[in-house]
Amino acid sequence: MDSTPSSAPGRVSPGSRPVPIPNRRIADRAVDQELVADAVRLGVPQFAFLPEQDAWAMVVAVSRDDPRLAGMTVFASLGGLTDRSRIEAGILTPHQGMDTVLSAVFEVPRTWRGACSLIPFPGDIAVPDGTDAVAMKQFWLAAISRSVLFNGPEMTGPRGKSSLVKAPDASCPEAVAPPERWQREHVCLDYPGAAQATVITTAGTGPVLVVFDGNKFLDAHLDHYLAAGCPLPRAMVFIGHGDSVAERNRDLIDCPDFPGAVARIAGRLSAGDKAMVAGSSYGGVGAVRTTLAHPGVFSTALAYSPPYAALADTWPVTRAGKDTVIISRGGSLEWLLTDGFTWGENTLRNQGVTVIAGRFAGGHDMACWREDMARDYVAAASGTL
Repeated sequence: MDSTPSSAPGRVSPGSRPVPIPNRRIADRAVDQELVADAVRLGVPQFAFLPEQDAWAMVVAVSRDDPRLAGMTVFASLGGLTDRSRIEAGILTPHQGMDTVLSAVFEVPRTWRGACSLIPFPGDIAVPDGTDAVAMKQFWLAAISRSVLFNGPEMTGPRGKSSLVKAPDASCPEAVAPPERWQREHVCLDYPGAAQATVITTAGTGPVLVVFDGNKFLDAHLDHYLAAGCPLPRAMVFIGHGDSVAERNRDLIDCPDFPGAVARIAGRLSAGDKAMVAGSSYGGVGAVRTTLAHPGVFSTALAYSPPYAALADTWPVTRAGKDTVIISRGGSLEWLLTDGFTWGENTLRNQGVTVIAGRFAGGHDMACWREDMARDYVAAASGTL
């Protein structure tokens, strides 16, 4: 097999948006005024099916007199549908024929899920020069801290709390609070870095599951979704990566010692069975890298929205075992990464690795990752992939 990957799609630096997100905004007349009024009254986006497009129209609407938003420019942050690369597409404007309402209507793919909020700005949205990554990050972190949530389910993601919004045909997997008898301990990895892990020991019989960006997935209650499944991991290892992007990238992409440290802790917990390792974004790339480096410890990588181009210059030497499986899933709305998903998956296949690839209707979004990760773990552990 050819072990050298062909040319990768261009790598996107964290925080950059070289190409604007597609504009999914559609005309106000796509939904009737009664649905708009319901969105205002209930405080939740409402949906109407568009048969010709085989998609949903989603209306986000608020009263112009809402004291939290009055006099503000309101940007709707909607997982995979809007983005800071095309701000005008997400700004709420007076709804046609309803002077007291601000709204935006979007065409949404079937089964869409997203972490959503409304971000108010006092006046026009003056975004810093895109070449100043630090100023841009600080601007958006400050903006997100002012977010107004919709009514209904909430979730915590990498940027704090948001509302969980789903299209009417999106799946709703069960989640349950873990029992108090689960044991938790915090350990340091045998590795010259800042990585630490929260190890949760359960009464389950399924393979050990290691999760990169573990603190974020714990905040998002991945353990609650795993607790509802069968089989249940006998142990879950949620790995944190220090306090900076540089430390995370070092662990997941750059440092050759990190996969070995992860393998050692998983091996101690696995009692001779092979474990699984999971992650999203760079964590997904790290899961693939770790599995390929230690096929004697890990049988399966669960990789969500992995920017494979990050490995283009240091593609791992493939030592996959006969039972090695890479589950690779990306969002159909991740407009900058979709070509890279296919490139990475095909590169792995060309090296003789078994790849199960799929796409979810969403963006680069914890609302999609945590549910699919729990579902895929159960399928892989029970042999029903």
